[in-house]
Amino acid sequence: MSKSKRILFIDFAKALAIVLVVIGHYIPHEHPDWYGNMREIIYGFHMPLFMFTSGFVYVATVRQESYGSFLLRKFKRLMIPYFVVSILVISIKFATQGTAYVENPVTLMSYVRMFYMPKAGPFLWFLWALWWIFVVVPVFNNKYKRLIMLALAIVIYYLPVSFTVVFCLDGFKKMFVYFCLGCATNDYKDSLKKVGKIPLYVFMVLFVIINYLYITNLLPSELQKSLTPLIGIAFVLSLCKWLEQKNRISLNNLLLIIASSSYIIYLLHTTFE
Repeated sequence: MSKSKRILFIDFAKALAIVLVVIGHYIPHEHPDWYGNMREIIYGFHMPLFMFTSGFVYVATVRQESYGSFLLRKFKRLMIPYFVVSILVISIKFATQGTAYVENPVTLMSYVRMFYMPKAGPFLWFLWALWWIFVVVPVFNNKYKRLIMLALAIVIYYLPVSFTVVFCLDGFKKMFVYFCLGCATNDYKDSLKKVGKIPLYVFMVLFVIINYLYITNLLPSELQKSLTPLIGIAFVLSLCKWLEQKNRISLNNLLLIIASSSYIIYLLHTTFE
């Protein structure tokens, strides 16, 4: 999108999401309990937030093109960088793991397995999941069909069947619903205006309560899996709407820079860490 057409609060949400990803993947040796709890909270909603923003932006930028052209464009955007970075990271690990500590060590077979599993780093599952979502989503090519897609995603999410880790289809099962929710939120944004008028402090209080119950194990696990991501997404979006209204130029520009670099940061942040 051009700068004039950017949806600022969604860009801000992407920026905050990638910051949370970097923090969540940084694990200091003998970290204090509060840091561990913070990481648990981050992991409760940061990837669903990423998927939600991806779905929202997809609807905002969708254009008329053939299914093949769309997939080719997404393959170039997602998978080519994935393969390049995988080769780079596996090579670095292979060269250094004999003399230094390397998380998730590799073998020569990792160069083969990277074509169906994220062998360079487990965090790369997200790219595979997003790729499979983009394989599916063009079939549902209007707002009414995308509402059916959301219903289908909810069924898949709660389906009591495990999807295989090969090609990260298990990640697709978990994340598809949040992408569809982002699509539906954009499709029906006029009908959801009243939700956008709820004060930030309401979502903040809900966020604190739900995560307190989560950290203290007072919330049933199934309820936690359902509520924590949704409340986390709502809280961050409300916060970003508030930031947009404050219109702090320097902060806005910083968040936009981070948002526009989020994919590169995601691909390379653990290597630098």
